[in-house]
Amino acid sequence: MKKKKVKVKFCPNCGSLNIGISAAGKIPRDICQECGYGGIMLFPRVDISKIKEIRKEIRKRGKLKKIKMPPAKEENLFMLIVKYSVLAFTLASIIFLIWIHFNKA
Repeated sequence: MKKKKVKVKFCPNCGSLNIGISAAGKIPRDICQECGYGGIMLFPRVDISKIKEIRKEIRKRGKLKKIKMPPAKEENLFMLIVKYSVLAFTLASIIFLIWIHFNKA
């Protein structure tokens, strides 16, 4: 039987396999639990058998700067209601104007 290749996410900064997910914003982000390096789609997947070679390469070049993610923008409930109410009113107005245009006597 053919052996399945197991691919794992690893931190390109420190080589750790301890990758977590932060859902602090609207978009989930991968975060290295060892060094704090993180972001969206920054963690490549590799065959687990190659991880030792990758870690050697990372030690040779040194760690990257820690990427600081901007804090998640939080909107309060009132602002969301106002924003979507204005959008709904605008769409209703457009639909009404189109209806008037096509139903002229």
